[in-house]
Amino acid sequence: MKNSVQRFGKFLSAMIMPNIGALIAFGFLAAFFNGSGWIPHEGFATIFSAILVYLIPILIASTGGRLIGGERGSIIGAIAVVGAIMSDPDTTMLMAAMIIGPLSGFCIKKFDQVMEGHMPAGFEMLTTGTATLKPLSGNR
Repeated sequence: MKNSVQRFGKFLSAMIMPNIGALIAFGFLAAFFNGSGWIPHEGFATIFSAILVYLIPILIASTGGRLIGGERGSIIGAIAVVGAIMSDPDTTMLMAAMIIGPLSGFCIKKFDQVMEGHMPAGFEMLTTGTATLKPLSGNR
């Protein structure tokens, strides 16, 4: 039991750690330009809500999707969390991002596994992200 809880905690921290730079940048912007900050500025103060509501959850969901489903999981995780954000744009969806990102990555991973070998020629780039390209014959 202890081992599974530690693995789950390590997975959650793996979603957050790559995004520490964005969190630190958010903190510095807030410390400098917030209404009670070192250099108060109304124009820059409007950026805080956008970063907290949109950017940070999208980064977290993208990272969580990448951990499970690779590059395609990253993309689908970012798209899925935008749907969660738009359901209530006044609420920060950090926990939703930590759930939806890996779940979306898992779904796209399973979809790719099911569709492998069943996709007609020409459509393989839609499911795998890569196509089997044959080298050009002749002189270059």
